[in-house]
Amino acid sequence: MAQENETRRPSEHERGLAESARLWAREKGLPVSARGEVPWPIIDQYRKLTNPN
Repeated sequence: MAQENETRRPSEHERGLAESARLWAREKGLPVSARGEVPWPIIDQYRKLTNPN
């Protein structure tokens, strides 16, 4: 059983979402690095924009 402080590998869906959010943010001129983790606020903004529900 995994402990809460263990990190897990992101799923393929999560990686795709993060990369899409990164590209969207860079097109908008938002500060996001070309490598590494995408900040959650950027992912949340992108998710709200692309999911109309």
